[in-house]
Amino acid sequence: MDRILFPYECRMQFLTAPATSSLLKFPEGTVEALGEDDPTRGSVLWGKISGGTSGLAWLARGPHFEVVNSMTGERLSAYCFSGPHGRLPTVRVVKEFSSWERPALLIGVGNDLCLFDLERSRVVKAIALPGRVIAIEPITNVGEGDASTQYLHESLQCFSGVAAVATNVGRVFLVDLCLHNFSWGQKEIEILDREYVTAAPAEVPQIRETVMGGGRHLCFQLQNSSRSAVSTLYFISRTNQLVVGFCNGTFSLWNMGTLTREHNSQLNGGRIPVSGVTFQEPENDPGNSCYLWAVQSAPKRGGGVLSFRLLQLTFGKRRRVASGQVMYEGLARCEERFGVDLRGGNSNSNMKLLGCQTIEKFSDRLDGGNSINGVMSPFISVSIFSWQVCTSGQKNPSTYLSVFDINGWLDAQMPAMLRPESLHDCPYFALWSLDTVTSPAPLDLVLDMMEEQLEVIVSTAAQTGYLDILTEYFKRWTSEGKTCQVENIQFVRECAWNRVLTRTDEFNQLCVPLFDGSFVDQKTIQSLYDCQFYLCNLSTILNCLPREEQDLSEEGFPDLTNKQVLAGHQSLYAQVVTWFCRCGLLPQGLDAGQRSSRPFYNYPLLQRCCTAQRQRLTRLSRGKWDLAGLMIDRMVSDLGERVQNLWCTDKQKTGKYPPPSLQALLQLYLLDGIEEIDKHKITMYLLLDIGWAVPGNRERLLHSFCAAFAIPKGFVQLVQGFWLLDHNDYENSLVLLCHPATARSASWLRQRAIQSLMCQGQHRRALTYIRMTRPLITSSREAQLYLSVFLSNRCMADVWNLLQQYSSDDNREELLLHMFKTCLEMGLAEGFLELPFTDTELACLEEILESSDLIEDHEFFPANHPKPVNNTAAVRVNKSAEVTLTDSWKNQMLKVLPFPRVASWCSQLLRLLPGRLQGKGTEGQQRSAEDQEAGQTEPAPAIQTAELPAIVEENTEAMLPIQE
Repeated sequence: MDRILFPYECRMQFLTAPATSSLLKFPEGTVEALGEDDPTRGSVLWGKISGGTSGLAWLARGPHFEVVNSMTGERLSAYCFSGPHGRLPTVRVVKEFSSWERPALLIGVGNDLCLFDLERSRVVKAIALPGRVIAIEPITNVGEGDASTQYLHESLQCFSGVAAVATNVGRVFLVDLCLHNFSWGQKEIEILDREYVTAAPAEVPQIRETVMGGGRHLCFQLQNSSRSAVSTLYFISRTNQLVVGFCNGTFSLWNMGTLTREHNSQLNGGRIPVSGVTFQEPENDPGNSCYLWAVQSAPKRGGGVLSFRLLQLTFGKRRRVASGQVMYEGLARCEERFGVDLRGGNSNSNMKLLGCQTIEKFSDRLDGGNSINGVMSPFISVSIFSWQVCTSGQKNPSTYLSVFDINGWLDAQMPAMLRPESLHDCPYFALWSLDTVTSPAPLDLVLDMMEEQLEVIVSTAAQTGYLDILTEYFKRWTSEGKTCQVENIQFVRECAWNRVLTRTDEFNQLCVPLFDGSFVDQKTIQSLYDCQFYLCNLSTILNCLPREEQDLSEEGFPDLTNKQVLAGHQSLYAQVVTWFCRCGLLPQGLDAGQRSSRPFYNYPLLQRCCTAQRQRLTRLSRGKWDLAGLMIDRMVSDLGERVQNLWCTDKQKTGKYPPPSLQALLQLYLLDGIEEIDKHKITMYLLLDIGWAVPGNRERLLHSFCAAFAIPKGFVQLVQGFWLLDHNDYENSLVLLCHPATARSASWLRQRAIQSLMCQGQHRRALTYIRMTRPLITSSREAQLYLSVFLSNRCMADVWNLLQQYSSDDNREELLLHMFKTCLEMGLAEGFLELPFTDTELACLEEILESSDLIEDHEFFPANHPKPVNNTAAVRVNKSAEVTLTDSWKNQMLKVLPFPRVASWCSQLLRLLPGRLQGKGTEGQQRSAEDQEAGQTEPAPAIQTAELPAIVEENTEAMLPIQE
């Protein structure tokens, strides 16, 4: 196989890190304990701790062990191991092993396996092993019947925590850690012995009890002594295999379910120790294959050798386990598919592997629509390798880092080798020089960049989402204030904007098959996700640009603002589109079988339902309520005519809700001048309609959307309340609309909800909504609406209070006229006259009556007969009608009689009271039928009165004569 030689022997272009953080200095205590200046004590071991608090790292040299915060340099823990007879042991291997939600480490010190508690900085368990501990690999941190151990061998399932340990004589043990048998808070204990077992699985539990009673730990010997020592261990949970690497370049695969060796072979890199192993899983490989990296390293052989071998593991099947991840079963083949060999330039050079690991990112969907057989595979999987090269006479070693993208390699048709000339633009392998990290360039050199370097920075930030690099440069550039730095900012701005335009075109092209019914494969969906991520980062970059006077001219400021707004719209549009893909609503073209298994948008059905409800509301409103359709109609109309024009098609000219397609809905997010939350409201309402058609999906879709876009609870409940109101669920709607988080909505929304309730005959619920939310009245129109609600519920005291609080010289006549008309329509004339009007209000009433034709319209006066009748005639009429009035009416009659027109109006009003109070007549019967249709089931309370004849006879003489 061809080799990629190191740069000393071939002309290769290494990528250079565009930005690095400053080097961190460890505390003096750590530096002193590790003794870095003493070359006789060997190299410093180091590693990171991924679980628990992020940013932790460990350092070890000789018997000294240190834990520091790699972000701040703070020293968090320190320990010095002791050995027998005063001899100091050496820490050789450290592995993370957190159990029972406590951060811990497994440490190999001399011949002992130690469990170190990070929180208390002490060893809480130590187990003696035959031989020096070379490698440690945790298998499980639980046990004794836990569900996660069901894939292990039956003999291991009764263990409480299992670790694989290799010694220098070629043995590999599976050790029972007995995590249940000690307290994490106990002091450091004496070293315990171990005992081997080869019994049948059924006998293991009993033997284990006996062994633990004697203060020993049970263990299985997996690998006997061999001709070569073990160099590394690595457990693959998704294949349930333990990888054992040897110093002679061979490796073995042991199945932890059967405790048998499934494979053993020699690597093509030769008899070079296997110093590192890492696992990679591609995205939905149809061949049930996963991949294993084996890194061979010989630091001092011929100038140093470093070899990377990629092995393909093919299995008979794979399935989803309880955790949602994939489990591969039945190893069928193991073969090498790719290799990279690096060699030093001469015999004086030294090459050392620093580390290898795999970084993965999983989708949040677990259903079969996003992965084969319903399992969860990583859609991003990259392996990272780092190493150092030191040449004789070189002050500081050169550090390198390489990244391998398994999915990119598969897309490139799985090449077997990589030639140096293709490294610069390789889509799956990148090689970086980190010399700028170990030897940072002067600040001036970092700040004064050509355009290619800046473009690399923007591209890296957009692809990875690590924007701290750019923001740090922005701070430095603005603080320097040099002309060249202003030019750098301007270049970054234009570079980011040009990439927004490019990615927008790419995203729009990818969206075409989502809406036209074409077939959409998983690769296209993944490209959509990648493009959306890129656009979001570019939008963030534009928003992070400094707005300093020295770098923004009068013309540049609005230009930057426009670019930020447009990039934000496109970013939000991309996020919503990918969410619709993730939840299964897109792609839109599906056959009947696929539609039945997931929610989909049924426009014809939804349009018919909305049209029928609009017609019902129009019929119930009788032209009285300014309703003009559903609650959603007002929400759409408030967005402007552009939305209605967007939703107009050849088949539908109205432009009303619902949108003719999901594409028409999503295009809302590209419109400028509309608040983001207002766009979200329309989408939330539609999701409720879509979920309504599929049982059990209404709340799931809405909650998923609101969580993805961080929509406040108040807006969610507001949309839910309006949706329920449009669907005639008044009770549940009122619960949501009266919630404190929702009650502070805009005044027009409150008016709209009240009008809808009143139109549908829900007078009592409209009153409840007003009393629960206690809205502030800001206009005469609102006051009139609340007066109508109070009058419909016969709440005359509330009517009077509202009139006194909100009436003024500007609106008094308008409010009194509205009250008068409403009372006539509802048969509340008696209650109206009982109100204790002031002289000013009575004078206003007289003017209203003199200037209006309401009395003639309601037959209070005969046609063309404006002359009022006298009081005696009125008394006789009402005697025959046997109308009764309260004492307050008597006082009110005496109060208004001095006003000639009002007195005559009252006398005629009395004549018509019997029919109106009893609900007799054509108008009363018609209103009763309409209320019944609208759902009004509670009859209005009867008005109690005293006897009118006695009152009038008693006060006839006291009445003033009526004047023309």
